[in-house]
Amino acid sequence: MSDEKKLSTAAELFSEVGDGVAERRRIRGARAALPSGASSRRSVAQPIPICVSDEQTLLAAKRDFRAATAPANAAYAGDDMSTNQINWRPIVTWLLISIPLGGLALNALSWLIYGTDLPFLDDWSDYYFQTATSFSLAHLFAKGNDTIFPIGRALDVFAQIVLHGNSIAYQFISMICVLGFFLFIQWRLLCSTFNNRLIAASLFCFSIFMLEPYTYWGLQNNAYIQAIPFMGVMATIYVFIYIFNRRDGGPWWVIPSVFMLGLVTGLAYVSGPLIEIAVAIVFFCTTLLRRDPERRIPILIRAGLALLAAAIGTAILQIGVILFLQKGALHRPDAHWTFPNDWDYWFFMLGKVGRALALQNLSPPLSITLVAVIVLATAAMFIWHAQRAYRGLLTEDREMRVALIFCSVVAANFVYLNEVSAGRARLRPPSVDTAMEVFAFGFQNRFHFFPLTLLWPWLAAGMLHLLLKFDWFSRRDYLIAPAALVVVGLATFGGVLDNASDYRSIAAMRAGDITCIQSQIMKGHGINCPKVWPTDLSKALVYARSLGSSFTKYLPIVPFPIGTNNPPPLFRLSNLHSTVLTPYNATSSGHTLQEWKFVSTNEDPQILFKTGADNMLRHCLMVQVAALVHAEKSDFAELFFKTPGQRYFTEASSRTQKFQIEGPSFVEVEFNLVSESGFADKFRLDVVQSKQPFQIREIEIRCRLSDGINLVQAAKLKRGSQR
Repeated sequence: MSDEKKLSTAAELFSEVGDGVAERRRIRGARAALPSGASSRRSVAQPIPICVSDEQTLLAAKRDFRAATAPANAAYAGDDMSTNQINWRPIVTWLLISIPLGGLALNALSWLIYGTDLPFLDDWSDYYFQTATSFSLAHLFAKGNDTIFPIGRALDVFAQIVLHGNSIAYQFISMICVLGFFLFIQWRLLCSTFNNRLIAASLFCFSIFMLEPYTYWGLQNNAYIQAIPFMGVMATIYVFIYIFNRRDGGPWWVIPSVFMLGLVTGLAYVSGPLIEIAVAIVFFCTTLLRRDPERRIPILIRAGLALLAAAIGTAILQIGVILFLQKGALHRPDAHWTFPNDWDYWFFMLGKVGRALALQNLSPPLSITLVAVIVLATAAMFIWHAQRAYRGLLTEDREMRVALIFCSVVAANFVYLNEVSAGRARLRPPSVDTAMEVFAFGFQNRFHFFPLTLLWPWLAAGMLHLLLKFDWFSRRDYLIAPAALVVVGLATFGGVLDNASDYRSIAAMRAGDITCIQSQIMKGHGINCPKVWPTDLSKALVYARSLGSSFTKYLPIVPFPIGTNNPPPLFRLSNLHSTVLTPYNATSSGHTLQEWKFVSTNEDPQILFKTGADNMLRHCLMVQVAALVHAEKSDFAELFFKTPGQRYFTEASSRTQKFQIEGPSFVEVEFNLVSESGFADKFRLDVVQSKQPFQIREIEIRCRLSDGINLVQAAKLKRGSQR
């Protein structure tokens, strides 16, 4: 291979891996030292938007380069690294890549260990309104939390059907999908911008902030749906970067993809359409201000218009929820709008920035100082890129990519933070009224800070791009690796990897919720746990049990033994002074204070009875019926019940229980009855199915779950009506 050809090959590879300025200067010096005929042949290096990973090819090219340019290398020997010293790059690169990936694995593992399978707050609403498996449009597009979110509701329904509403499995899957997507898209965008794998991996480490605790996982199953808009934004940016430097018409799928991303983002949550509009504006400005006319091709304009069309259309729907359905008010009566002319608007927003930087362990004055530095640096970087775009100076591909991605993420986050401050800044205790207290309060709300963590890799990328313009740093670009490790160390000190502690504290709190529900079930007067749900949960639990929801295994309806008086039953046969049992296909052979005896006159003997607790039974959703019976031989007992308004006993309204006779002892048969509309005071007990004598010693009926009406009050109403 000729010296000039070796130089050309080396120039291409050095351009691909980002060694840049220093190496190109040496190539130019070496070319000047070659014979004039050889130096006339030029090679144009074309950077490619992938990370170079073939280290052996790179080393071979550098060896050829040094062999051909030995005289010129002497002047730069002090700044260069030997071939043996470069082997640390792939090791450090993989170490840096593994840090965010390891953080995600640790987060997921901590959730599997400490997670609690129990709905939290809004998760109960689908059980309470019995829509957990409904794909109806009325349910999917129902308003909630100042927005419509049909995509999130559809995912919730799917999780209920497939996972039986299991919170641990659902949140584990959503965590892997959401955080995994963000890590993947950040890596791909960094690789398409910085072709040096070490630099891309170093910047990738700044993604560790998105893995910190107190985000979308740990409490509500559907909290992650607020991340879907930014998933759409990052995917849209990726598509824009893909088509930005294309001079052809682009593939056919670009326009439909951008439109669908805008539609999904806009319907995901109220924040979606507005942040997509912000990204579209940045994209349009960057495109139209470019001084290269041949790059203003129709596909760029069409993609931007497709995004705007989807974003504006969904914005009308989302804003209409607040303006028309909620009459301009927020969904909570204790929440009030805050506006940019209010001081707490901005201090609350700065608190979100501080939480995204994991500064919660520092004092508020120190935290707000660091936040101010970061905010000013971000604003300066945004203005720098904007003025260079306006002056047509964004001619280098790498700078163009950094500017477009950075400005898009900044614009989306700025719009989002304004939405959060407007609706949440005054949703705070009255005692929080000073600037520092409001700033500190901004740290407390879960997950609203999360989208800001997508910005930090690109803020670092913008600063790094400026540093690479200096020859000294461009020859020492490896210094970004220790700088990234320092940031990781500081972030770890701030608690970004301490998800286990967060999940443990949540598990302790949820244990109290489970205890409250269990104790309420034992009382049988409804399930009133205000910290779990503001109203009675009996109907929600009955509905969840009918669906086979996994969390109901923690909330069993434990039967009361016959004879228990705490709580007393609604009906106890042995307390009655006269018989209330009416036989059919059987005759009574007498009864004592301890038992009732019957002789079957036909197959299927039946015993009809009433409890006298009609008012209370109408409010019962779950009834436990227990009886002590005896027969000559083993058989099946069947209990029939009626609901209010039901005329006849039916097999659909019955339960069957097999019993085994062993000697003269009585056996207990138990039936758990469920009716969302309550029960009528009419029961039928078929002790045996065959024609044989049988005996009944005791029958007890207890209400295990009610519809929220206090059964003591119902009993008083019953006694009052009798008077």
